[in-house]
Amino acid sequence: MNKVIAIKTLKIIFFVILIFFIVLAGIIFYIDRAIRPTPEDERNISETNVKIEVDINDKSETRNPIIRTYQEDEYRKFSENKIEKIMDTISGNVEGDIPAVHLKGDNDIIYITFIKDEKRVETDSIPEIEIEVPEESADTAPYTTENNKIIKDKLEKTEKRYSYKIKTYKTQYEKYFLYYNIIRIHYEIDGEKYISMFGLNASNTNDGTNFFDNEDLEQPKNP
Repeated sequence: MNKVIAIKTLKIIFFVILIFFIVLAGIIFYIDRAIRPTPEDERNISETNVKIEVDINDKSETRNPIIRTYQEDEYRKFSENKIEKIMDTISGNVEGDIPAVHLKGDNDIIYITFIKDEKRVETDSIPEIEIEVPEESADTAPYTTENNKIIKDKLEKTEKRYSYKIKTYKTQYEKYFLYYNIIRIHYEIDGEKYISMFGLNASNTNDGTNFFDNEDLEQPKNP
């Protein structure tokens, strides 16, 4: 009898230890994912056979944006909670996870290519771009639409793709600035409407600028 009880006790102890290590492994995996940049194979995900590719006209910028693409009709049915999660995803896991557009020279231009079934295609009409500038400057701030600035425009057609010149959309109070933009591209291919979205930082600094050396401007600069 005592032997049976001992075996049952050992089984319970073994089960508890096993559960502990499984939970511990899950926690370690989650923390590891949370503190690392988004993997390259997870940066451009589409729920359709259509996607966009974004090229930043700055050869010093090696990161790709985190892009999500949906059929526009389906996207408009998403709950507020799901949209918040998408916004959180495209803003990156950690600081520096998303690329920055340097508003100097011609480095402020982004190029967009449209892909269907892994082949470059033309859109049915000139795509529209919607730029949302959150009130909070940090790309890691919780997403909220309150007091956000919205800019709507159309992309420019180039030889084989489209382009857009990113500008300053916030009043500049300090010598150096870095703020977050949510970019949405609305377009139509073969009669179907799509929306692709990604996050970009905009800055007037070069890599390596020390923001601790920042200083207030005597006169703020309007966009």
